[in-house]
Amino acid sequence: MSPICHCLIGLPGSGKSTFARQWVEYDPNCVIISTDTIRGELFGDESIQGDWNLIEQEVLNRVKVAVASGRSVIYDATNFKRSQRMDILQKFACVGAETWMGWYLKIPLDECCRRNEQRQRQVGKNIIESFNKQLINFEPIEAEGFAKVNVVPMVNGKYDFSLVAKQIKSLPRSIVNRRNCSQKKTLHHYSGLIDFERLMYLISLIIKFPGLGLLHEINPDLLQKELVGNVQPITDSLDEISALMSRKYHSIYAQPEALANDLQWLEKNGILNEQGLASEILVGEYTGNIDKFEAHTYSDSDAFLRLITIIRCLVHFPCFRHEEDEDKTVQEIFFESLKKYIVGFSQDTLRKDIQRVLHPYKILPKDIMKRAYFVGNAILNKHELVQVYKVLRSHAKDLDDPISLSIYEGIEKKLELSQILRPQKNKKADSKEPGESESQDSTQTDSEDYTDDYRVRAIADSPGIDLEKLSDNAAYKKLDQLTEAILSGQLLELIRFANTGRHLNDPYPNQLFQVWPLQIVFSKIGWYLGYETKGGKADKLFRFERLDRFSINEYLPTKRDKKEQKAALSKLEKLYQSSYSLFLGNSVDEQQKYLNPKQRSSVEITVEIWCEESIFNFLSERTKRLPHNKIKFSKRSGKRISQGETIFVLPLTEDSKYPYCCQLTLPCWSIEDIDLRRWIIGFGDKVKVVQPLEIREQIKLMADGINKLYQ
Repeated sequence: MSPICHCLIGLPGSGKSTFARQWVEYDPNCVIISTDTIRGELFGDESIQGDWNLIEQEVLNRVKVAVASGRSVIYDATNFKRSQRMDILQKFACVGAETWMGWYLKIPLDECCRRNEQRQRQVGKNIIESFNKQLINFEPIEAEGFAKVNVVPMVNGKYDFSLVAKQIKSLPRSIVNRRNCSQKKTLHHYSGLIDFERLMYLISLIIKFPGLGLLHEINPDLLQKELVGNVQPITDSLDEISALMSRKYHSIYAQPEALANDLQWLEKNGILNEQGLASEILVGEYTGNIDKFEAHTYSDSDAFLRLITIIRCLVHFPCFRHEEDEDKTVQEIFFESLKKYIVGFSQDTLRKDIQRVLHPYKILPKDIMKRAYFVGNAILNKHELVQVYKVLRSHAKDLDDPISLSIYEGIEKKLELSQILRPQKNKKADSKEPGESESQDSTQTDSEDYTDDYRVRAIADSPGIDLEKLSDNAAYKKLDQLTEAILSGQLLELIRFANTGRHLNDPYPNQLFQVWPLQIVFSKIGWYLGYETKGGKADKLFRFERLDRFSINEYLPTKRDKKEQKAALSKLEKLYQSSYSLFLGNSVDEQQKYLNPKQRSSVEITVEIWCEESIFNFLSERTKRLPHNKIKFSKRSGKRISQGETIFVLPLTEDSKYPYCCQLTLPCWSIEDIDLRRWIIGFGDKVKVVQPLEIREQIKLMADGINKLYQ
């Protein structure tokens, strides 16, 4: 039998090396193997971290020699990380050192930092704090591979080696007692610590990397960033998951075959698909060596089932605390929802599960969640996710929004890969003949309710632009670059395409012009760029131009800061929200006066329209056409005016044919607004313009022209 060896565990400054030296003085049969000493021998300086593979190999060689000569090893290293402890213990066993006791120097963080400051070779405080966090979340336990873990005993500030010797002597009895207790547990497939941790870290990876397993296809740039320095080619899903597991956590969790089994287990038990929270969780049987089994907190089936039920509930039904629940914490709300699925469950147990697993393994966000519990970005349940997808689909397709379309296609692909959408059925739907039976599709799954092509909602006012015939140079097809220019405040040089629609008195009819791009807006039939001009006879003029009518000739190097961009955007929004349409006139002076509250009234006009009751009912429905203080209507007959009403305040007219009045307070450039005239003319002889005279004359001329045309 190999001698009992000892692994020290503790923060820098916890006294490991001092404890080791005094132990050797107490028991000369012990030999210290220190990673710091080996670093000094290999690299000339103990502070040089060096190649861990070289250090580890030297450690293993020295351990092998020591145990072969019958000496007990004291392994002096921080050993702050559980995965590293388990890994090195497995390797020690391979060189003949099979029995290890863990000795935890559990010294307060502040004391370790104080001692560290007094050292000549100091460790950064942030490093010590990160080590401490690891030891708090993952304290050393026997299930890591130790025969026994003890806190180093001290009496009056000194190490008590007589008690150390007593604990070593009682080790055989301690092992027997502990394993007798373990026999009372009902074991399962993940009763072993490495298996359990691998499963938890796999869930954490799936949360952190949506689409895990296909990143090498759908997001290779992200994968390359996460695996910098990885020389092994990623050719399939298991290669990818194994590589990420090894990089993010440790290679001991990265065996492809074990990960494949874990993925199947997660799918079968409703973590990676939706089988309902009431469905049974099949834990599987323990397949390890029962004679050497050491239990962890979730080795018993009941505890493990409880934990998996909690995770499954979080995955499919995020929990939020709404205003009506202000008297409860989010944990209380979540606990109430879990009681339906877990027998004999208490809120204290939930709190411990969160502290022991959900936070340390990063299954729940590390920050304290006061208003919600959810995993990763999963803030929507399945039904809510599909509803958002359908709204986005309508927006992207009906409005021909290239950016939304790109996002929509990406989400659709992910939903198909997750089998929430069924791609085969969806893509065949458009080609089916009328009357062809849907029931002939034999691939029905529980996603069927969400993947049909019946569009409950749609947007009828689509742009009506043939994108296939649009020039590749059109700004419409450069929205990513245009968006970046807006956000970065970059000056652009634009040029309009020949033979495209434009307003009269255009200040830049057939020439290049420079603009500060401010916002992309959809209005009625198309997407427009709102901008502020720079230079020329219309410097600082705010305008809109439809994206299919111009191209970006040059991205100029000149930029302005975000504060200027936001100020300009605020002005643009004020102008178009106060106007009837996106037409903002052609006068910089008029715009500047309108933006000045003291001068605004000098460039405002009142458009007064009288109308028949049938038309008034239509007009008065759209009370948000303009800001409330810019629109007024006659009082509705038979309806009391509510207190504070500022819109329906005008008296009836004295004209019996047109008794109802509508007044719009608009910028003076609205006289030239084609959309405003088109709106009024659309009502025919059911309305008449009372003022301003200019609009009356325009409509009269148009009516006379139409009348002559058809005589």
